[in-house]
Amino acid sequence: MAETPIDDPGDDRRNVAMLWELAGLKDLAPAAEKGFSMLTAALQKKISIHKKAEKKRNASAKTQRHLEKQIATRKSAAKRIKAKKKRG
Repeated sequence: MAETPIDDPGDDRRNVAMLWELAGLKDLAPAAEKGFSMLTAALQKKISIHKKAEKKRNASAKTQRHLEKQIATRKSAAKRIKAKKKRG
């Protein structure tokens, strides 16, 4: 059994073709068609949903970091104002 990454459409087919080539059976290998994937429609949908959720999480984390930075900036400004008032 061989585990290979599938990042782009057609990767699975190209990976299988490479295995056939490494086994010395290049003439019998299935064509590694660009854009063709052996992934089922259901699996493609599941991967798509996963990627969308990951993108949403990343955007949410970016928003959270931005808000934390704004809060820190405001706290820093409030401290400066307070110190300035204290000095007179």
